[in-house]
Amino acid sequence: MKTETREFDNGSRTSYICDDAGIQLRTTDYDADGNMIYDIHYEHNELGDITGWKVYNRKGGMFRRFEVDYYSPGLESENREYGEDGNLIRRTVHFYDSENMETEEHYYDAQGVLRGKGIIERDERGEYIETKYYDTEGNVLSNPAA
Repeated sequence: MKTETREFDNGSRTSYICDDAGIQLRTTDYDADGNMIYDIHYEHNELGDITGWKVYNRKGGMFRRFEVDYYSPGLESENREYGEDGNLIRRTVHFYDSENMETEEHYYDAQGVLRGKGIIERDERGEYIETKYYDTEGNVLSNPAA
């Protein structure tokens, strides 16, 4: 096991725990006083891809759970976010071009209604530039919808 801690100018810090192969197992955020804010535990498949994670609050209660599916190793097809009650909050579906570069994300609410999408911009070398978010009417958003 390997632990790495990153400290920030405001005094807060984040600790990352990885196994010997470098696969991230846990991320814990602390405020400037050293109080734990969030504790995230990751789950992986046999290839090392993250298949889900659970987010715990400072009292140790799980308040978010995420699941990830893949088209093929390393190529996410969708992820789902669930609340502390176990109910679906939102679902994100990923789309790729013929070179397996992500081009779009579609955001659905708990009822499966499309609420918006993210268009991923890349430079001529395929390097990520930014994601622009839109609602279903094509209006620009500052964050993903749903």
